Amino acid sequence: MTAVAGSLTTRFLRPTLVVVGLALLLILMIRVYGVQSMLFPTWMLPAQPPKPTLDSGEIWTLATNQGDVEAFFFPAQSRAPTVIITHGNAELIDNYRVVGEWYQQQGFTVLIPEYRGYGRSKGTPSKDALVADLIAFYDRLRDHPAVDSTQIYFYGRSLGGAIAAAASRARPPKALVLESSFTSVRQLARERRFPGFLVGDSFDSEAALRLAPFPVLLIHGRSDDIVPVHHIEQMATAIPNSTVLLLDCGHNDCPRSDSEIVRFYRSVSEASVRAPTP
Repeated sequence: MTAVAGSLTTRFLRPTLVVVGLALLLILMIRVYGVQSMLFPTWMLPAQPPKPTLDSGEIWTLATNQGDVEAFFFPAQSRAPTVIITHGNAELIDNYRVVGEWYQQQGFTVLIPEYRGYGRSKGTPSKDALVADLIAFYDRLRDHPAVDSTQIYFYGRSLGGAIAAAASRARPPKALVLESSFTSVRQLARERRFPGFLVGDSFDSEAALRLAPFPVLLIHGRSDDIVPVHHIEQMATAIPNSTVLLLDCGHNDCPRSDSEIVRFYRSVSEASVRAPTP
């Protein structure tokens, strides 16, 4: 009887183990490939866009363990406030060339780093890799004669905002602008009924900025159906020194707010000059 019971247990246990194993494999595949393709949809972008000629700038390269990563660099004519721009997850630095030139014309030095695996840059994107690359570009930028190292500002749109927020913990900027960004990928996933534990690259901007010692401008569209506006309202409550600018638009159709951003950067600079020396 015992042998028969053991045989029956084995017969039922094996299929159960197979099902559990397949389920775990599916979860792993979703976490590694599904989430990766949603966060970094490189398949939507041209794989090798032609390398541009920058009339008023130059192309920098950063050597990584996965190959060279590009950045567009637009230097001011002399030591100047500097903006580092990090773009959205379905964009390239090529889309921000005109933006970089515009800031340069306003008297700023500008750096626009690319992401690994995007455009002409090598490698595979991940949170740790992109944040590490941004920090490496920051360190190179800081010593350039066209950069006032006391006035380095961050601007990030959508996923780029999360990358900038994460990097700001290691390299605090003078001020930070987040446009159409989110509290965390896990919260965004849960709101779309996707299990948060499957998200590997959490990009928790709210946690990264909760003790931010610098001013933060939060720009968001009231009708954003990709990152709902309550994300930015939640961030504003959590960040000590934050300002909110709401626009009548969605996620990808907002008019550019560069003039307002420049006014914000300059107001931060002027406030620091007026501040009494302790």
